[in-house]
Amino acid sequence: MNTNFNLPLLEKYKEYANQSVVAIFTSGDTSLATSAGFTVNGNYNSKGSFEYNGKTYSGPLKLESSTSVSFSTAATNKMTLKLGTAGGQ
Repeated sequence: MNTNFNLPLLEKYKEYANQSVVAIFTSGDTSLATSAGFTVNGNYNSKGSFEYNGKTYSGPLKLESSTSVSFSTAATNKMTLKLGTAGGQ
């Protein structure tokens, strides 16, 4: 029995598992979060903006007590959150 038949599939899984998923939570383009698999419920700061990788985004998500962000995946991953300060960029 050949046990190496799944080797290309395993290598492709490892490649995808090590890639980053970036979700941008803004009122201007909510698809930047939903296309990455996130479900967001909350208010956005219409006067705020932030810069990420050289691009400025308007209308960031407010992190209030009623805000919820959910994401599910079958793979073990590391999540990094980048947050601004209240009233800041």
